[in-house]
Amino acid sequence: MFLTTGGFSLWLSRYRPLKAQTSIDLVQLNSMPDKSKTFTKFLNLAQEQAQKNPYKDKKHPPFLYWGLTHNSFYQLEIPNYPNRLRVKPQGENQLSVFESDKNFADYPARGVIPEIHAKELKFLHEDIKEACICLAQFQAGKLVTKWLGRNALNDGEFWSGTKIIPLTYILHASNQNNPVANPQQYTIQGLTEQKTEVNLPFDKIAQDIVSYQNDHLENEQYSSNSLTGMLKRFVPQEKLEAWFKDITGNQNLTFRGRYGENPLTDQPQLIDSSTEKVILCADPKLPNFCDCNSVSAYDLTRMISLIGWHQYLAKEAQIEGIKAESLDILLKALGNDPARLTDLAIEELGMQDQLKNVVILSKLGNGVTSIRQRTEAVYVALIQGIDTRTQPAKQIMLSMALRGGLALENRVNDQGEKNPEVLERERIELDARMATEVTEILGRSLNYALDFS
Repeated sequence: MFLTTGGFSLWLSRYRPLKAQTSIDLVQLNSMPDKSKTFTKFLNLAQEQAQKNPYKDKKHPPFLYWGLTHNSFYQLEIPNYPNRLRVKPQGENQLSVFESDKNFADYPARGVIPEIHAKELKFLHEDIKEACICLAQFQAGKLVTKWLGRNALNDGEFWSGTKIIPLTYILHASNQNNPVANPQQYTIQGLTEQKTEVNLPFDKIAQDIVSYQNDHLENEQYSSNSLTGMLKRFVPQEKLEAWFKDITGNQNLTFRGRYGENPLTDQPQLIDSSTEKVILCADPKLPNFCDCNSVSAYDLTRMISLIGWHQYLAKEAQIEGIKAESLDILLKALGNDPARLTDLAIEELGMQDQLKNVVILSKLGNGVTSIRQRTEAVYVALIQGIDTRTQPAKQIMLSMALRGGLALENRVNDQGEKNPEVLERERIELDARMATEVTEILGRSLNYALDFS
C-alpha cells in the first residue's frame, strides 16, 4: 500500500490566506510539507520501488506505473466518478475556494483560448518544462476558471498523454452517427495481421489503453499502443487533428502520429452489439501518419477538463455532439491510470480522511527522447473533492498537464552510446520530481494559496 507519512513542517509563510469575508477557520488547515524533504522521501521510495518493477524492460517509472503493484485507496470509488461529476455544489456545505480571486472568468467557448497567467507557476521546479493548470469554482451555479501556465502553449511531444484524444473522438463520432446508441454496448471487430479475430467491448478497450494491463504480459498484441493506433484508423488523421484544433483553439498543434506500434487491426468496425448495427467503419484510405503528435500542455488540460466537467459547462463550451452518458466509459477508464501521483500527494498532505467525494482522472506518458536528449514524463489529471477541514466545507477543482524533462551529465559516452545507469537515474529522479510537484500544486490549492507565483 501507499507510504504513510508522519508529521509535517510548518511551511505556510509564503501563502496568502483568503480574505476575511470568506469566514474560513484557518486553524483547521494542515501545514504543507517541506518541498525538499518531500522530494528526498519520494526519491528514496522510487528507488526502492524500481527494484520491484514488474515490467520486462525495466524502463517504467515506479510512481507513474505505481498502480500495477499497489492498490489505490480510491480504487473502490471509481464507479462513483460519473455521478460525482454530475452534481454541482449546492448550499452552504460546499462553497467554492477562491471567492476573493477576481481573475476567474467563464469557461471558454469551443475554439477560444483563455487568458493564461504566465507568471504564477514560478514555484514549480525547473525540471517541469511545460505546465498548464486550470483552477475552477462555481459562482452563482456557473463554472468559472482561472488558467495558469509555464510554456503552456508550446507544442511538443506529450507521449501517451495524448491517448485521451482518439478515445474522446470515437465517442463523439459514434454519437453523431447514432445518437440513441448506448456506448456500453459497443464492440470493435476486425482481423489482426495474423488473421486473429478481434471482438472487444469498447469499455474494455478504453480501460486497457489507460491501465496498461496487457503491456507487461508476454503477449503484447493487445497493448495500449496498438489499441490506440486502431482507434486512429476510424478517421483521416487530418480530420482528427482539425477536430482537436476546433476544440482547443490551438491552430499550431499537430496530431497525426502513431504510438510506435501498428494498429491492432487496420480495418476496425465499431458495432452496436445489441443490434449488430455498424456505427463506425475504418477510413477506407491508407492512413497519412506523420512522425509525431505535437500538442501543448494547454491542449491536454483543456481536453481532460472537458471530459470531467462536461455536465457543468454551457453548451457552447462542451465538446459538440457528445452525450454525458457516453463519457461515463472514459471517466471510469481514466480512474484506472497506473499513475497515482495524486494519491501520493493526498497522503503526503495528510488529507486521506478530510477530502471527501474525491475524483481523480489521469493519463500518464513517458519516454526517452533522442531529439531533445533527455528523459521525459507527462501527467495529465483532473482532481476534485470536498475539503471538510473547514465549516462550511469547500469544493476543490483543478485540472493540469505537466511535462518534465531531465538530462544528467554523462548520459552518452564518447562513442554516442547511452549510459544505462545514468538513464536509470534520470527515470527515477524525474519520477520523484513529478510526484513532488503534483503534491505542491495540490497543497497550494487545498491551502487556498491565491498567489501561485
